Order: sequence, then structure tokens, then C-alpha cells
Amino acid sequence: ASDKCGTCPPGESFTDNVGPGCTLCAIGQYSVGDDTLPLGWSRALGVRGIYQRERGKPAEAKKTFEIMYEYCVAKGLHSRAIDATHHLAILVPPAEQIPYALKGIKAAEDGGEATAGWLGPLWNNLGNSYHDLERWDEALEAFEKAEHYHDKSGRPMAMMIADWAVGRALRMVGRLDEAEARLTETEAWAQKLEAEDSGSTAKEFRGMCKHELGLLDGTRGRPAEGLKKLRAARAIYVEVGYPDHWPKGMTIIDGEIAELEKQAKGS
Repeated sequence: ASDKCGTCPPGESFTDNVGPGCTLCAIGQYSVGDDTLPLGWSRALGVRGIYQRERGKPAEAKKTFEIMYEYCVAKGLHSRAIDATHHLAILVPPAEQIPYALKGIKAAEDGGEATAGWLGPLWNNLGNSYHDLERWDEALEAFEKAEHYHDKSGRPMAMMIADWAVGRALRMVGRLDEAEARLTETEAWAQKLEAEDSGSTAKEFRGMCKHELGLLDGTRGRPAEGLKKLRAARAIYVEVGYPDHWPKGMTIIDGEIAELEKQAKGS
């Protein structure tokens, strides 16, 4: 193989220009343009798309990842197709994420056992996209499917997080009794996992359960009870580092506490 790329102009690499016939570039010591090596070609496309995105060229990156997705589907590279849809979703606003999420799910289903482990996270991501768009019924359906696949995985932390997502979605569609029961149960589960693992994830989700239950109390006209839960959730968020790594989360809960304080004074 030659050490000179036939499609890269002087001073540039495959990440800037891509075409068939490239035998050796800065991104790999293998034939990336040779169709006999589809996995290498898919990886090369992925690197190129990331490079374009980081260089501030989102439209070019989007085109590259779309090519990567179609190529990987055609070659049966299901996990690489999933990766392409993930990068595409990063590049577009929430309303445009849905089709890519569904394509990722289809690729995971087509991949059988080899990619079945992606189905829980992918359905969860779709649920979050619907949630951001305030499409509550669709979010609940997606989160319930994520819960199904996470339950099959048998991983307690993932199962607990999936249950929290379903509880939140139940609150958003107004099924308050079911939401309260689910979130109360999930809070207890998070506390149990927290006792077994010194990491902060279980503690954070214990706070998130309290947060949702506090908002639920507010909806039901129980501001005093809701305030206790929201303040407890806020204290947990401080403990797990929200002021540093997600200050917006603190702003959100502080606004919700202020709103419930007004409600409590007026009751």
C-alpha cells in the first residue's frame, strides 16, 4: 500500500476529503476506501464525521454520518449503524431527533442478540426526546419499552433508573396515583442501592424521586408536603455536585421551591 492518499490534497488528510481509493491516511494503517474492509471504512467515516463536527462544520458532519448509517445498514454493521444515529441525533434539535432514534432502534432490533443490549438505552433516549418536546403519551410509551428491556438486562441500577423514568412520565400524563406508587417504590429501591454502592448515581436518583414526588404533591394541592420533599431533593443535589456540573438543575428546583412557597402561603 502507498503511504500517500490519492484523494487528500497536500497538507490535508482523509478527515477533510474522502473518496474511494484511499489506502493510508492519518487516521488508520488500513485500507479505508477498499470495500473489502467495511468495518474499517465505517470507522473511518465515523472519525471523519466527528472531526467535521468538532471543526464547526455540522452540515458536513451530518452528511457524513448519514452516509455512514446507510453504508452500515447495507453491510449489516448494526452496531456501527447505531453509532451513526447517535452522532446524527447530537447534530439536530429535539424535533429532528425522533427519526434518528427510531432508526437506531431498528438497527438494534435487526442486529439480534449482538445489539439487543442497546434497546433499553435507545428507547430511553427516544423517551427523553419526546419528553423534551412535551409529547407526554409518547414519552411514557417509550419509557415503558425501555423499562422492559432494562428489566431483561437484570442490571439493578439500570432497572431502577428506568422505573424512575416511567414514574415521571406517569406524572406528566396525569396518572398521579400510579406515579406516586411507582416513584415511592423507586425511591426505596434507590436508597437500597445507595447503601450497597458508595457511588453517587443511586443517591442522585433518590433525590430525583423526591423531586418528582414533591412536584406531585404540589399538583395535588399539598404544598407543605411538596416543599419538604423538594428541599430534601435539593440537599441531595448539592451533595452529588449539581452546583458545579449542572447549575441549571439547581435553578430549576429553586424556581419550583419558590412556586410552592407561594402556593403554601396562599393555602
